[in-house]
Amino acid sequence: MINEIYDRFKTDKFATELLNIRISSISEGRAKANLKVSQEHLNGVALCQGGVIYSLADFTCAMAANSFGPVCLSIENNIMYKKAVKNDEIMEAEAEVISRNNRIIECECIIAVNHEIRAIMRSKLLSEKT
Repeated sequence: MINEIYDRFKTDKFATELLNIRISSISEGRAKANLKVSQEHLNGVALCQGGVIYSLADFTCAMAANSFGPVCLSIENNIMYKKAVKNDEIMEAEAEVISRNNRIIECECIIAVNHEIRAIMRSKLLSEKT
């Protein structure tokens, strides 16, 4: 099952090719990924675009939530940016499912650089499972 989930997400061209996100691991209810910030990820003030950080967190939460099998899609996300991310820094994302009720899965993702938290996302996902 986990191998199928991994295969599904590694073919996500937006995440893995355009943003260059690398999947580190997927296990039941957990996922890890990373992204090295490059010039293409920077905004007008030479810091990593918030949307890139958001996409890394969203992608990692999606892997964790989908690790149970049924397809899950985000229905609500809330992200808090704690500190900017700069060029050449490597963001490590770690997501964990924190609750599963009926069809709603809640997940939290921590984005860190050198073990310093840069952003935290809380995500709610809807499972296709009835």
